Amino acid sequence: MNFVWENTIISFVIIAIIVVAVWGIIRSIVKSLRK
Repeated sequence: MNFVWENTIISFVIIAIIVVAVWGIIRSIVKSLRK
């Protein structure tokens, strides 16, 4: 396996997890603001 390819996949997974977490936080903030 190519090390570059593995690192690219790992980086993509980490970025995806961060995006989902940030999106969840933003939705929670919007929900509490719209109460």
